[in-house]
Amino acid sequence: MKTCNLVILALLLCACQNTDSTQTVQQSNPTNVSVHDPKFKNELLTANARVLKKEQDEFAVYAREHKMPFIKTPRGVWVYVYVKNTKGMQVSAGMTINMSYTLSLLNGDICETSAGRVVPFQVSAQQAESGLHYGLMLLKKGEKAVFLLPSSRAQGLMGDQNKIPPQSPLVYTVELET
Repeated sequence: MKTCNLVILALLLCACQNTDSTQTVQQSNPTNVSVHDPKFKNELLTANARVLKKEQDEFAVYAREHKMPFIKTPRGVWVYVYVKNTKGMQVSAGMTINMSYTLSLLNGDICETSAGRVVPFQVSAQQAESGLHYGLMLLKKGEKAVFLLPSSRAQGLMGDQNKIPPQSPLVYTVELET
């Protein structure tokens, strides 16, 4: 019985070992890829188009679920102004505005907030997502809005390495003081 157990153990050990001791791993030689290569550019454009389409589809679902009639802008930012101020001053680049905001993912997870506090913000000069700057310049002082930012106008491919995952579209809810 003891000999039988040893034979079984030896067979199991042999079965787990690589039988081809001459096996080698082939290393691939990386090729230099130029961003000017038409094939590479085409692949990037196709990948970007797929990502943009996916995000635009997600925005459509968000708008429908939240019953918000967003306006789609040429830059891919969706804007819904839920409190209008026809007499307010148009926001422009370089202007410092006072606003409160909440930044979240499409699933509702809050990434950052002013927590109801009004904070000064310099449009087109302060460090923030390009989509936020663009969206703010579509508003007038005193307005309240929701922006849906595609990842390309938000934190991009890398996210913020903290609360915002890579390639994440973002939701900004903003309230501008008069």
